[in-house]
Amino acid sequence: FVSRISVPAMRDAMMIREALERAAVRAAAACAGADEIAVLRGLLVEQHALHEAGRLAAFHAADESFHQTISEIAGHPNLWRVVRQEKAHVDRCRILSLPQPGRRAMVLSDHAAIIDAIASGDPDAAEKAMLVHLGKVLPSVAALVQAYPTYFEESPLAPEPPPQPSEPEPQLHCDLHPPEPAPRRSKAAAAARKRAS
Repeated sequence: FVSRISVPAMRDAMMIREALERAAVRAAAACAGADEIAVLRGLLVEQHALHEAGRLAAFHAADESFHQTISEIAGHPNLWRVVRQEKAHVDRCRILSLPQPGRRAMVLSDHAAIIDAIASGDPDAAEKAMLVHLGKVLPSVAALVQAYPTYFEESPLAPEPPPQPSEPEPQLHCDLHPPEPAPRRSKAAAAARKRAS
């Protein structure tokens, strides 16, 4: 039995991940040297090759190595271990999204921007590049929920059922001019009709 993906759990995991990775990338930008930048660029070259070969699982693993290496450059090698423990639901969505047109190319472009920001030694630019990259995860989930609805638990991102037509409310009519009561017949007229019958 495979449990469904929990979007609320994904939101929590992404909040944790953003907090930790923005701190890591700032530290990496402040201390990375030429050797560390070369390692990151080598990982990017590897990802390009895996993308061209269509090796999705290996591409995902290289993506993980890229982010882990940033935490190691920052001097916090255990940080990525914490992130990895929290993001199981996120990873399942990331793997689902990799075959989507343009998705892997976007990841590569984001990683290149992160490397350039780290290489420039600008922590603010590095943090911004990382947040732009991570900020694309949750918006892509809405499309995945629609494409694979049985993979997800009920969540705010799940498509809402179309509204059902409601019964029309009874209309209350207020008659400002009620009909006048029927005229009362006299006792003599009633007696005459009785004799005639």
